[in-house]
Amino acid sequence: MQSGDALLDHLFRRAGFGASAADLQAVAGMSYAAAVDYFVDYDKQPDDVDSKIGLPDYVSVTTRGQFSPNTNIDDARQRWLFRMVHTRRPLQEKMALFWHNHFGVGYSKVAGVVGAVLGTKMMANKAGETPGPQGHYELVRQMAVGRFRDLLIAVAQDPAMLVFLDGRTNTRARPQENFGREVMELFTWGIGHYTEADVYAAARVFTGWNLRNVPGMVANDPAAYQEFQYNAAQHETTAKAFTFPLNGGSNTIPARAAASGMQDGIDFLTSLANHPETARRLAQKLWNFFVSDLDAPDRAFGIAVAIQAHHESARRFAAGAKTIAVLHPRQNKIIPVIAVRAGGQNIFRHIDKVPVHNVEMIVGSLHNPMGAMFARTALPFSEQLVFVVAVVLIRIGQTIEVISVRTGTGDVEAAGNHQQTHGTFYRQVDRLHRGNFAIFSNGDAEHGFAILG
Repeated sequence: MQSGDALLDHLFRRAGFGASAADLQAVAGMSYAAAVDYFVDYDKQPDDVDSKIGLPDYVSVTTRGQFSPNTNIDDARQRWLFRMVHTRRPLQEKMALFWHNHFGVGYSKVAGVVGAVLGTKMMANKAGETPGPQGHYELVRQMAVGRFRDLLIAVAQDPAMLVFLDGRTNTRARPQENFGREVMELFTWGIGHYTEADVYAAARVFTGWNLRNVPGMVANDPAAYQEFQYNAAQHETTAKAFTFPLNGGSNTIPARAAASGMQDGIDFLTSLANHPETARRLAQKLWNFFVSDLDAPDRAFGIAVAIQAHHESARRFAAGAKTIAVLHPRQNKIIPVIAVRAGGQNIFRHIDKVPVHNVEMIVGSLHNPMGAMFARTALPFSEQLVFVVAVVLIRIGQTIEVISVRTGTGDVEAAGNHQQTHGTFYRQVDRLHRGNFAIFSNGDAEHGFAILG
C-alpha cells in the first residue's frame, strides 16, 4: 500500500517489503526520523508474528496434517514468508533474507545427508519448540543486525553449515577444505586474496569442528538432533602458516594443545571479519541488495561499513551524509537504513531496483489489498502465489523476465527477457514453491523470475 508520502514509501520498500495497512498505522503521526528508528530499533517491537499463523485476516498457510514448520520444510518456508508479510520487525526479516542469501546454505544438500526431518530442523528449528539448537533461518534472524564477526563464528558452528560444507567430516587425518575455501571466497574477502596453500591451512584450522549426534527413539523422530561439538581429539595441533597476516600481525597461527585448539578457528575468523577487504565486499553486497544492482556503493556508505568492521562509531559519517544508505550508529549494528538523512537530495536516484528480488515482489504483492484477498483463501499455497502475482502484476501490464537465479556463489545471470503466457508463469511460480525458491533453498534453484516495469 502507499502512504502518500514518497519518502516513507521508499523507506518501507527498502528497509522492509513494502507497507501493509497495519504498517502504515504503526508509523502514523511519526516524523521521518522516528520512522527510521522504528525500523532499526525493532527489538522494541514484539516478536509475536508466529502466533498469528492460522488466524482470520492473515495470509493463510496450507499443510497436510498439523502445521509443523520445525520438521517439514514446506511448512518452514511458509512460516518465513508469513513472517515477511505480517512482521512488526520488517528490517529483521529483510536482513535475515540477506544473510541467508550470503551464506547460501541449501536444504537439499542438508536433507540429502541427514534426512528430511532432521534437515528441516537444521534449517528452521525454533529454539524451545523441538529439542536441539535453533535452525539456520532462526540463527540469521536472531543475529541479523549484530556484529559480523559474531555472526561469522556462529555460522561456522551452525549444524546446517557443518553439513552443507562438510565440516562434520573435518578431522586431523583428513582435513576437509570446503568450509575453509568458502569462508574466504564467498563469506568474507573474496577471490584474489588467498592461495591454495591458504585453503589447506584453513582446513587444518577447523579440524575438530564437528557435530555431536543425539539420536531419537525411532526413525525420523522429531526429538533427534545434532549440535556443534569441538572434538579436541580430531584437531590438528601444529602451526598453520598463511600467505597473509592475521589480525595485522604474524602470518602464522601458533601450535596449540588440542584442548585449546578451537581458538585457531576463532582467531582465523576474527582476522577475516576485521579485514578491510571484507568490509568493502560487504558494503558492495549490502548496496546491491538494498539500493542498486547497477551502481557502485556510495563512498560514505562504504566508509561507514569499514568503520563498523573496526568497531568504531559510524555516527560522524551517518550524520548529514547525503547518501541513500547509512549505518545506524547504535550498538555497533551493521544496518543499512535505506533512507536519506535530513538534507539528502538523491533519494529517487535508485528508487526502483531492476530486477526486483523474487521474494520482495511476492511479499509486496501480498501487502496489496487485492493480493491479500486471494492469499486469505483456502487455495493451495502455490496457487495463492499465482493469483497474487498474476492478478496484481500481470493485469497491470508488467513484463515477466525468466532469469537464472542465485547459485551457491550468489551470482545472478540473465537468461533472456520475453513475455510469458499465464500457463508458463504458473509453472514458474509452482516450481518456486516446490523447492526452487532461491531465497529459501539457496544454491539449489535453477530458475526464478523477476518483474520489470
